[in-house]
Amino acid sequence: MRIISFRASEIHGYLDFEIKFFPDINFLTGINGSGKTSVLNGIAALISPSLVDLARMEYSRMEVEIETDEKTKAKLWTTKTKEKVTIGTSQVDSVLELPILSEEFLEFMSPVRMREEQETFYREQEAKLIDNPILKSIKALPTPMILDIERRLSHLYDRRPTGIRTTRSLRQPNVFRLSLHKSLVEASDLAEQHFRQLKARKDKLTEDFRKKLILSSIEFTDLKLSFPETFPALDEGFFATQDDIKQPLITLGLSENDVNKSLDPFFERLRALVEVIPSGGSVTDFFNSTLNPPKEN
Repeated sequence: MRIISFRASEIHGYLDFEIKFFPDINFLTGINGSGKTSVLNGIAALISPSLVDLARMEYSRMEVEIETDEKTKAKLWTTKTKEKVTIGTSQVDSVLELPILSEEFLEFMSPVRMREEQETFYREQEAKLIDNPILKSIKALPTPMILDIERRLSHLYDRRPTGIRTTRSLRQPNVFRLSLHKSLVEASDLAEQHFRQLKARKDKLTEDFRKKLILSSIEFTDLKLSFPETFPALDEGFFATQDDIKQPLITLGLSENDVNKSLDPFFERLRALVEVIPSGGSVTDFFNSTLNPPKEN
């Protein structure tokens, strides 16, 4: 996949971008605060896509144009207001709209707690929207992974005058403070996101199966009744199907004891009926004798 261009307006409320990328190597240069990292974050949030990052970032519109390996082009775009985030792609006619967590809801939370609430909310949204055509279209595109490097290494060379020893100067440098750690955390988040999507799909399939099984048991069928001339020969094989009826109910989570209490009376009554039905006898004679028993003298 190749990124062709990136356009954005009002990132952080004041930065606008219109960047076209070369087919091979590209360098983003600029003074601190000019928006280099914001451009990378915006591109990554759109092509991932990351709902939590798109909801957190400040912008009015962002758009990425890409070219896939098959030389086909696609545009991904997003807009944001105080109430919602809208995501769209040139490959799907519809759009996806997500609510923004209200400021009143987050107002009295600490920054850490607020971040946790946002991540939990939007990850749950991603799991629920696993079959959304917008997300499926974007996730089907080849996605690059960016492994960043730390731009400032001064903390690795914290020189202090000889004779002055402080707790901080005695510490070993924490290599996990480098921004490479952030990339590894993002990779871990992708794995967790994939797990959540698989779990949501499994739950949906399980629920669909339960519905179909339950509804099929009460499905109305217009029977065309016809009676044979003689009763079929019934043996113990006729009752072997009761285990086939019980087992799906046990698989759905019902206890074997509850299933037996519910169905055994039915099969006992059925056995009693079979005992009075003459195996191989005439159906007409049986009903005539049952409905019109001989009168006693």
